[in-house]
Parts: sequence; structure tokens; C-alpha cells
Amino acid sequence: MRLTPTINLDALALLFANRIASAALLVRLGLPAAELLSRCERGGPWQRLLPGVLLLSPIPPTRTQWARAALCYAGADAQLTGIDALHLHGMRSLPPAGQILVLSRRGKPPTDRVRVMATRHPPPPLLMDGFPTAPLPRAATDAARVLDNPRALSAVFTEVVTRTGVSTADLRALLPKATAATRQALAVVERPPLAVKRAQELTTHLGLPEPRWGSTITTAEGDPLGVADAWWDAYGLAWQFRTPQPSSRALLAAGAVVVHTDPTTLKTGGPHLLTTLARATAQAQTRPRPPLTAKNGINPTPTQPPPPPPHPVPHSLHPSPRRPPHPHLNPHPHPALT
Repeated sequence: MRLTPTINLDALALLFANRIASAALLVRLGLPAAELLSRCERGGPWQRLLPGVLLLSPIPPTRTQWARAALCYAGADAQLTGIDALHLHGMRSLPPAGQILVLSRRGKPPTDRVRVMATRHPPPPLLMDGFPTAPLPRAATDAARVLDNPRALSAVFTEVVTRTGVSTADLRALLPKATAATRQALAVVERPPLAVKRAQELTTHLGLPEPRWGSTITTAEGDPLGVADAWWDAYGLAWQFRTPQPSSRALLAAGAVVVHTDPTTLKTGGPHLLTTLARATAQAQTRPRPPLTAKNGINPTPTQPPPPPPHPVPHSLHPSPRRPPHPHLNPHPHPALT
């Protein structure tokens, strides 16, 4: 007697990422089409999420499973873009909502959950948490194409520019036919916010060269480490007053001296903050400059080497590089540096 091999349908789901499978592939594996239809009936063990795309589970799908289903629906060359892609890149300005956006060379009819954006020249995707994902600038601009709320647009652009160093010029290049709301949101990001103006006022009292504003700091090989809201290249000194503090860890590990200031301290802590920055400068001068590079951002105006800092910054906070560090200077002279 000839034995017919059977498929354990309950275990089959474990073979597919997020339990998402195409009906065509299941048929090629030997499952009759009638069996698929039967298992996807109301109350059955599987669900039909999109045309030709099944969830091999009776539990309501998560946003992650919908994203996987959207990629399966769009085809082999598809990649996530928009807000879902921004979340994979670590952006959190807006929650994933609405249609899931997917880039593909081939168009597909839109559904309530998925919109496939056809493009002749898709960017090389990045693999983020197992999902082929559009690069950050493309994900942001594709999100902008479907957002009609000016605040949401500004939130996306502000987070992408201030946290990653993507320039507004990069975003504008991908939006040749930007709407009025999108152009306005980009203009808001380009306009120096009050925090930057306050920081610029404080740095004039330090007697230091003008820093580079809003730069992505990279290794010598070009790997990004974080964003410096102000960067003194000669000293390897970063000041962060708009960037979340966790982003300073990679910079510290690479040898940079980092001052992190919360908005309240930036607004009210004038003399105290000047002392903190002066101590950080002194600390940076006592160590070799790390091999780091600043990209994007606003270049400082060329100046002559800075004179000694004026009062009220104590002279003892600026030791000569030939002398040992001041006895009161330690790797973390102020809590803001940690």
C-alpha cells in the first residue's frame, strides 16, 4: 500500500514569519485550495487578511502581522515605508495608524489596510527587525505624502532632522511636488527654534569658536553615532539640548565629551550652565581628540583661534594641555555630562 504524506497544519504556521503565508505558496506545498477556504471560514483556525494572503492563526492580527501581510500582498520586491518604517528606524513622533504603506515596482489595488505605492526606481531597502524597510529620508517623505495634519508633518520632519541628521535638503529633494502644508512644515524645521537661539546666546559668553549646529557625528568610517545640537570639532565636544539623552551613549563610548542639558536648565541656568560647558571644554582639552566627523548641520563662521574665556568662567577650568588636569575635573564633572 502506498502511503500519502500528511502535513501537520497546526505546526505549519511556525514555518512562516509572523504566521503570514501566501495562498499560492500553501497550494504549492500540497494543500488543496478547498482546504484553505475551509480553514479560513468564520470561526476557523486561519484568516484571510488580504487577497491571496492568510494569517495562520485564529487570533486577531497585530499591526506587525498586518505589515508582514502587506509585504506579502505587494510582492517579492516590496519594502515598508511611511510611519511603520519610521518606527522600525526608531522614530516615535507619531503612532502607526491608518493604511500601511509599501513600496513596490508593481502596483496593487489599495485596501482599507494597505496602500501599495508603485515606483520605477525603489531605493535599496534596509533590513530592520526582519522587515525590508525604506531608508529613513524616503520613509519620512512617503509619510508626508499621506499626512494632511500640519502638526503631524512638523512632528515627523522635526524628529527625523534633529535626531538623525537627515537634512531638510535631503527631504526636499524627495518631494519635488510638495504640498503647501509640507513646504510649511519643512520651513518650520529649518527655522531655528527658541532652544537654538538661547544656546547661541550662551555660547557667545564662552570665548570658544562658534560650534557647528545640528550635526550627525560619525566614526572615521562614516557610521553614525548620534546627533550633536552643537559640536566643537577642535575639542570633540558635543552639546545636546534638543536630542534625547540615550543618543549620547555611543558618542561617549567613542571618546567624545558630551554635555546634555534639559530644556528647563537651558532656559534658566545661565551662569551654572556656562560653568558646566567650561568644565566640559577643559575635560576635552586634556584628552586626545577622538577620530569623529560632523556631517550635515550648519557650518560655523570661520574665526581666529579663541582668546581665553572671559569672566565669569574661572581660569582654572581651562588648564593648559601641557599640564595635568585640574584636580577638581573628573570624567563627569557635572551630572549633565552623564
